[in-house]
Amino acid sequence: QEALAQEIDYSDSMISRWESGANKPTYSAISKISKALSMQERWFSLRGIDEQGVYQFRSLTRTEASARDQAKAKLLYFREISEILEQWVDYPALNLVDSPNRIEALNITDEKIEKLAEEQRKLWGLGNRPIQNLTRLIENSGVLITSDWLNSSDMDGVSAWMAGRPYILLAKDKDNYFRNRFDNAHEFAHGILHKNLTSSDCKNIGYKEIERQANYFAGCLLMPSDAFSLNYKSVTLDNLVIEKRQWGTSVASLIMRYSQLGLIDDNHKTRLFKNYSYRKWRYGEPYDDSVKPETP
Repeated sequence: QEALAQEIDYSDSMISRWESGANKPTYSAISKISKALSMQERWFSLRGIDEQGVYQFRSLTRTEASARDQAKAKLLYFREISEILEQWVDYPALNLVDSPNRIEALNITDEKIEKLAEEQRKLWGLGNRPIQNLTRLIENSGVLITSDWLNSSDMDGVSAWMAGRPYILLAKDKDNYFRNRFDNAHEFAHGILHKNLTSSDCKNIGYKEIERQANYFAGCLLMPSDAFSLNYKSVTLDNLVIEKRQWGTSVASLIMRYSQLGLIDDNHKTRLFKNYSYRKWRYGEPYDDSVKPETP
């Protein structure tokens, strides 16, 4: 509001009243706003899209509400653009496994999550092969994906079911192929696992558990259990760097997956993460800059 106020020479309190509906901007004000925001004047008089569904955010718990609001607004804007494009473009039909009903979703187990991920891979005809282009695969299944700058180091994406299909917005800010793929799989997981939950349901389950479930599905989808075995005499970070390039997932994700499958115990997992921190890989892993992120 402050930035726009300076640009159009109105007070930020007046802009606040316009946004709340307490006042309506004059034609002169709309003309200035449209220039400042590079939008057609008529856009401001169109009916807005107000989706009341559940929004799932791929973010840290400390993320400011304003960052989530911005991500949600951009997702709704993407929804509006897609609705206009749909006059000329037929989007792919949905090719997704059936989501758990509300009662099943409220009581879902890790075994059920793994099974759903396996069924989705089977639906895609993947076998146990690594996924070459996850974005294209998800898009071909009728999910609409976009990416944009969210200007927050704590926000990686947002998703929601709208108009009968999942919509996903991924942050460009990290510019990391491996992390972006996991973020995409994570948001896709929400579309499968939590489609039939209400906002109240998600609050009762808890943010951390909802996110953990989505992370678990993402790991199962990208790194299928049948393809993993203890091929090495010992799982080391150097071995996992090789696996990283094979599966298109970070070393940190691979450590978690090996642990989930019981291929390494808790002590081994702790040692790996201590060595991971010692090598300063939390700030960037090997090969992070070698591949450009997938693009919708």
